[in-house]
Amino acid sequence: MLPRLRSFWQTIWNRSRFERDLDDEMRFHLEARMEDLVRSGFPRKEARRRAQIEFGSTEAYQDCVRETRRVNWFEDLAQDLRYGLRGLRKGPGLMLVAVLTSRWAWAPAVGCSVCCGSG
Repeated sequence: MLPRLRSFWQTIWNRSRFERDLDDEMRFHLEARMEDLVRSGFPRKEARRRAQIEFGSTEAYQDCVRETRRVNWFEDLAQDLRYGLRGLRKGPGLMLVAVLTSRWAWAPAVGCSVCCGSG
């Protein structure tokens, strides 16, 4: 658990390094496949083209890795906060109703868990 948490925070704080490492890894795999094709008799230019076709979209794969590592979590949170603030500016009455309703829903649950010791 602790190594995963440490890895997560390192990824968040060293985002440029993470992106650079991810690009390097993608390039390594593409070049390794290209070299395999060259060794099997393909010309270098054709081997590169075939390796890229076999490998597919590197950007889609990188997005999948980012999702798996939860790298976009912080950016998603910032985007959600901006969206919420925009909504608050446009309709403060609706936001007030939502906050009060959730407070009324949470208060009994928290009170019950404190009193009963189930928290």
